[in-house]
Amino acid sequence: EETYATDISSIETINREILALAVKVSKRMRENNFHALTITLKARDGRFKTFTRSKTFKDPFQDHRTVYKEAVSLFPSERRGPWRLLGVTVSNLVPDSMAWRRVSLFDKPKKTELMNDLDKTMDAVNQRFGSGSLLPASLLEGRPQTVREVKPDFGEPQDPDEATKK
Repeated sequence: EETYATDISSIETINREILALAVKVSKRMRENNFHALTITLKARDGRFKTFTRSKTFKDPFQDHRTVYKEAVSLFPSERRGPWRLLGVTVSNLVPDSMAWRRVSLFDKPKKTELMNDLDKTMDAVNQRFGSGSLLPASLLEGRPQTVREVKPDFGEPQDPDEATKK
């Protein structure tokens, strides 16, 4: 979850932040060899009222597109922001070795399986060339600062010799 330095209210910004959280969560699942069955979205408004929604699926998932799509669908659209905090979590984790999908004899490869492969490729590129080397394009635009990123401004450091010359 992320707490923002200033409240966010634009639906485009909210969706972009949910996407960034979905990418992080799915990357951690892949790194730890897990799939999930439940997605939870947490949102806190400017009055510090917290809303939590979750959804459980019959088939395990791991790709960031599924996490994003479902988290956005859980967003409390009837509530107006501004929003101070957004969080996306997954639970009911299943080890990769036990993750299976219901398939029929006539099913084509699932789009989700192809997306998992794409996410793993994205992880490999980021591992080799540095975190953030390859991201979904919508994350390239400016994002709001989180509380962790805000640093106090104490002004420019002054050289004591320069201060006495003035």
